[in-house]
Amino acid sequence: MNSRPSPENLTRETPEFSPDLLLQPIALPCGVRLANRLVKAAMTERLSGRDYAPNALHEALYRRWADGGTGLLITGNMLVNAKYMESAGNIAPLVGDQRAALTRMAEAAKSGGGQVWVQLNHAGRQTSRLNNFRPVSASDVGLKKLGFFSQPRPMREDEIQALIRDFVRCAALLRDCGFDGIQVHAAHGYLLSQFLSPITNRRTDAWGGSLANRARLLLDVVRAVRGACGPAFPISVKINSADFQRGGFDEDDSLTVIGWLEQEGLDLLEISGGNYEKLVFFTQERDSTRARESYFGAFARQVKQATKLPVLLTGGFRTRGGCHAALADGDADLVGLARPFLCQPDFGRRFLSEIPGEWPLVHVPTLSLGSRKLDDLAEAGFWDAQVDRIARGLAPDLAMGGWASISHLLQREVGKAMTKQLAGAA
Repeated sequence: MNSRPSPENLTRETPEFSPDLLLQPIALPCGVRLANRLVKAAMTERLSGRDYAPNALHEALYRRWADGGTGLLITGNMLVNAKYMESAGNIAPLVGDQRAALTRMAEAAKSGGGQVWVQLNHAGRQTSRLNNFRPVSASDVGLKKLGFFSQPRPMREDEIQALIRDFVRCAALLRDCGFDGIQVHAAHGYLLSQFLSPITNRRTDAWGGSLANRARLLLDVVRAVRGACGPAFPISVKINSADFQRGGFDEDDSLTVIGWLEQEGLDLLEISGGNYEKLVFFTQERDSTRARESYFGAFARQVKQATKLPVLLTGGFRTRGGCHAALADGDADLVGLARPFLCQPDFGRRFLSEIPGEWPLVHVPTLSLGSRKLDDLAEAGFWDAQVDRIARGLAPDLAMGGWASISHLLQREVGKAMTKQLAGAA
């Protein structure tokens, strides 16, 4: 039987002093060893077709990223239920028999010698009208976002239990297809985050009310996946430091839930924040002075002081010096970057090979159309266009404008949604 190393021995292999901590390996509680501390954080790919499966574009995209030597690649969210998609281009592994396609994607993503984990998700009320006119959530609290989202209905008890089983089925399938681990997405206002937040969870049953009840679904998912996949299979959770909304999930809540997750034998915690109504992961990039690279570093420091969990800190890093400082200060054990990988397809290789003392700022474009809501759409479309270009072997188009970006996003979403609806009706 596989056993899990003691948390006290997590980073004993890493030298206390290093000229560049980013290049040092790390051993996780499950025993898995990552070659370095650089992580490509999850980004939605929107590349799947009518079969909801990975395809040659996914393989090409991840093979290009794998070539950079990044220690860990985390995929864009794969959906555990195809009825509730974050995007019409998401992968939904439980639709049909995708074993061969998933295996090819895993092999491509591991071709550079690093690990690949799958982010698993359920969109809940953040399912657009293009994909479902009647989404589910913890409660019937609607999402106000340019009219793209319908009023959700509260999940029934049998649906909650089925959701837990779907997470387990997905995790086991992905493990068998060669993926090295999973990340449970409980941030950014998706379904598990909706259960955690008192704004969106107004239930009076065992899944709502107290923080313990609101966290029950997340903890049950992690516990069930661990039971099915064993102690040696890496399980990560992405959680909000806060919703950044009055009366929502806050830092005190998050610290408490993180303590409970530690007791479940979690292998890695990624910290983020915000949701579709409060896009902190976009707006902080636009509003940042860029002198402060880590958006959630102060909260990560609290987590490191309160737990022994390995922490992945994502959001805002743009220099090797900033990454090194976060690791050296003990704010994080790994650092995640996302959009720089879309600015330079070989970003991982470039970033890891930079010479200390010559660490330039990575330029990441931002778009402004004079409206926060339009800016959000433009940024989503801009980055989606770069994913598509890299997957097709093209260079990124960093001069793409805001209106062109919105047009790209809407065409892709409408086209893919119609394709899948027609395929389902056939």
